[in-house]
Amino acid sequence: MQNDLQKASLWKRAAAGILDLILIAVLATGFGWLLSSAVNYGTYSQAYKAISQQYADEYDIDIQMPEETFNAMTKQEQEDYRARVEACNQAMNADEKAVHNYSMVVNLSLIIVTGGILLAMLVLEFLVPMLFGNGMTVGKKVFALCLIRTDGVKMNNVQFFTRVILGKFAVETMIPVYVVIMMLLGQTNGILLLFVLALLIAQVIMVVMTRNHSLLHDLMAGTVVVDYASQKIFKSSQELIEYQKRIAAERAARQTY
Repeated sequence: MQNDLQKASLWKRAAAGILDLILIAVLATGFGWLLSSAVNYGTYSQAYKAISQQYADEYDIDIQMPEETFNAMTKQEQEDYRARVEACNQAMNADEKAVHNYSMVVNLSLIIVTGGILLAMLVLEFLVPMLFGNGMTVGKKVFALCLIRTDGVKMNNVQFFTRVILGKFAVETMIPVYVVIMMLLGQTNGILLLFVLALLIAQVIMVVMTRNHSLLHDLMAGTVVVDYASQKIFKSSQELIEYQKRIAAERAARQTY
């Protein structure tokens, strides 16, 4: 028996990934709710909304004005409205309480989202695979997949950390999430969006072009997703070497001269 990689099919990997993603999203939402309560996010959010509404009333601005309503205005009315919005923004930027509450809303939003996702991934991508073994998440367990090094040996802790924390969490998850949060807060720009688009395109190219059809996190960690039932997994590099020596000896013994 050879130690060839029994690479998992893309559809099974995708199905397992979708299941894991759903579970992470649900668990991250729960952790996010707990974190929001712990850091008192609601107090700052409500305070900022109240201040915003106060300034909106003062400058006669409708915070939730539909685009159709604005477009229905005359050109002069639109110019006057824009001037009031600009004056309102300047007044709020000069209000220390408004700036403080807005800053807290932004910073706490990042903390809550980041912390919720990180805790969820630690549970589902670290704790669960430690219980199942061979890097199996819930999704991989359901679809009979596992993770190993590209030479067929079990992953070590460094590779595990690199794959999950540096690859999946820091790069593939938090960069797009950060951009989405900034978009919702009106603070993003085209460069960040182009960067995320480039990251997504790079992922597609890597899946298509790499030998093991690997995503970035697997390339960073030197790991591959394989079918658990048919894959021979070695506990160490030494065990792999001994296996290769035995196979070579058996071939030599069968060789006819």
